[in-house]
Amino acid sequence: MATKLKVADVMTRDVTTVFEESNLQQVLQILGPYRFRHLPVVDGQRLVGILSHRDLLQATSRGLDKSAVAAVREARMLEETFVRDVMNTNVVTTRVDTSLSEAARSMLENRVGALPVVDENDELLGIVSETDLLRCLVHIL
Repeated sequence: MATKLKVADVMTRDVTTVFEESNLQQVLQILGPYRFRHLPVVDGQRLVGILSHRDLLQATSRGLDKSAVAAVREARMLEETFVRDVMNTNVVTTRVDTSLSEAARSMLENRVGALPVVDENDELLGIVSETDLLRCLVHIL
């Protein structure tokens, strides 16, 4: 059974995305109520990049300085920094018909926590994450 599973069987289809023109303050508002660690960046439906939680942490200094001055500086920086400035454009992707083992191998080899699922035109169809793979593994075991 497990060897026949495809990315389409476990991927998240309803994906929250952001645009290159979004600023980091907008991204943090999107992330606030959720526990996403990867946000695909799209132009229409076409995937153009990915923004990870790690990218955001590297772009901000949250938690390092708790002073009021630092908070104001951080707020300004979040408004003035855009997704296009910090996103990764070298995105490792997968297809719906890729086997789960191949997708997991790709994640390990490329040291990524999620793979956007795209069609032949690079239009975003979903995303498969470490959590999706673990959920599947728990179900199988």
